[in-house]
Amino acid sequence: MAVQILKNAWRLRQLLIVVLAPILLLPIVFAAEGKESKCGYIILLVAIFWITEALPIAVTALLPVILFPMVGIMNAKDISTAYVNDTSMLFVGGLILAYAIEQWNIHKLFALRVLLWFGSEPHWLMLGMMLPTWFLSMWMSNTATSVMMLPIANAVLQQLKTIRIAEEDIGIEDASPTFHQNTQHKAGELYDNDIFETENGSESNQERQADKTHLNLCKALSMSICYAANIGGIASLTGTGVNVIMKGQTDISLCKKQSKEISIGIRNVLLREYQDLGSITFAQGAVIGHFVAMSLLWITRDLGGVGGWKNVFPEKTVTDSTPCILVACSLFFFPANLPEILRCGLNRTVTAKPLITWKQAERNISWGIIWLFGGGFALAKGSQETGLSDWISQKLSVFGGLEIWLLNIVLCYIVAAFTEVTSNSATATLMLPIVARLGLKLEVNPLYLVLPVTIAASISFMLPVATPPNAVVFSYGYVKVIDMIKTGLLMNIVPIPIVVFLTEYLGNSIFDLKTFPMGFKNSTALI
Repeated sequence: MAVQILKNAWRLRQLLIVVLAPILLLPIVFAAEGKESKCGYIILLVAIFWITEALPIAVTALLPVILFPMVGIMNAKDISTAYVNDTSMLFVGGLILAYAIEQWNIHKLFALRVLLWFGSEPHWLMLGMMLPTWFLSMWMSNTATSVMMLPIANAVLQQLKTIRIAEEDIGIEDASPTFHQNTQHKAGELYDNDIFETENGSESNQERQADKTHLNLCKALSMSICYAANIGGIASLTGTGVNVIMKGQTDISLCKKQSKEISIGIRNVLLREYQDLGSITFAQGAVIGHFVAMSLLWITRDLGGVGGWKNVFPEKTVTDSTPCILVACSLFFFPANLPEILRCGLNRTVTAKPLITWKQAERNISWGIIWLFGGGFALAKGSQETGLSDWISQKLSVFGGLEIWLLNIVLCYIVAAFTEVTSNSATATLMLPIVARLGLKLEVNPLYLVLPVTIAASISFMLPVATPPNAVVFSYGYVKVIDMIKTGLLMNIVPIPIVVFLTEYLGNSIFDLKTFPMGFKNSTALI
C-alpha cells in the first residue's frame, strides 16, 4: 500500500510541487516586515519551479507578472517591461540568424568541416567546439556566440548518429551517401526507447545502450559550449555585460574511445558527405555574409579608447542589439535567388524569394526561451524595487569580522548562487553596488571585493535561466535541468577559490588592492 501511494505521488509530483511549494514557503513572507520578504518568497518559489520543472520553464518565467502585483510589490504594467528589453532583442536577432543558418544547411557545412579537422572522438570534438566558442565570446556577446555554435554542434551530433545507424545496419565501409540521405531522419528522432524495440531482446538492449551513449555525448558537447561561452566572456572587458557593469560601477578616476579503423571509416564517410554538398550556393553565401557583417558590427561598435561606429550616433542610442536586429530584418527581404533575377533581366519576371520567411521563423524558433530570459530580469527588477538588495547589504555586514580573503569567498559564493536564478547582468547590477558599499564601510579597497564578485557573477552553470548560453543549450532538448545541476554544481564550487587566490596574489601585485585609496572616503560613485 505504501509503495503504491509513493508511486501515485511520483506520478502527481508536478501537481504536488505546484500546490505545496507556495504553502511550505509561506513562513518566509512573515519572517520580516516589508516587501523584501515577499520578493524573497517569490524568487525562491520561482527557483523551485525552475529546478523541478513542475511547470514548463517558460511558463514559470511568467509568474512574476502574476505574483508581484498580487503581493503588492509592483503593478503588472511595470513588471511586464522587464520581459522585452535590449538584451531580449539581441537574443531575438541571434535566434533568427541561427535559424537562417540551419535553413540553408550552413551549419552542416561547418559541422562536417569541424569533424574532418578534429576527428570524431569525443574529446577532440569538445575541443574543436570549445576553442572557437571561448575565443569568440571574448569579443562578442556570450549569447550570440552560443546561438552561433549550438546549431553547428547539433549538426555534428546528428551526423554522428546517422553514421552510427549506418554502421549498425550495413557496416561503415558500405555506407553510401544515398544511404545516409535515406537514414537522415533517424538521426533526428527523439530518444524514445519504443522505436528501438525488436524481436531480439539483446539487440534491442545494444541499440538502447548505444543510443544512451550518444545522448551522453550530446549532453557533454552541448554543455561544454555554453560553459566555454560563459568562461570566455570573463576574459575581456566587453566579453560580457557583467564586466561592463563593473567598469561603470568602478569608474572613479562521454563516449568510449573508437578504434583507428572506425575513425578512418567515419572520416571517409564524412568526406563523401562533405563533397556531396557541393559548392556554396549564393543563398548560403548571403547568410554567411549576414553573419560576418553582424560579427564585424558587434566588434567595431565600440573599440575602447579608439572609438567605434557608435560614435556616429547620439550617445548611448545604439547597443549590440541594434546591428543584430538590423541583420535579422535583412534576412526577410534579401533575395535568395538574386543571381537568377539579374540573369533574367527584362526577358521574364522572376519572383524574389527572401532568405527566410516570417512563417518559417514563427514555426521553427523556440520563442519560449525569450520569456525564460525575461523572467530573470523581472525577478531582478522586483528585488531592486522592494529594497531587497539593500536588505542583503545590511545582512552582509555581519561578515565584516572575517579575514578579507574569506569574506571574498563568502561574497563570491553568495553572488554565484544568486545569479543562478537571475541574469548575470541583473545580478551584477544589484550586487556590485552592495559589495562596493560594504568595502567602503569596512575601509577595504572596494575593487578588492568587486573584481572577484564580478567574475563570480559569470560563474553560473547550474540552471537554464542562469545565462542565455545555458538557455540556448536547454532549448535543443538534449539536456535536462537535473543534468545541468549535476554538472554545474562542481563547476560553480571549484572556480571561486581559484579566483580569490588569484585576486589575493596576482591581482594585488598588479593593482595594489590591499591599499585603501583615500579618495574613496568621500566618494559617492560606488554608493
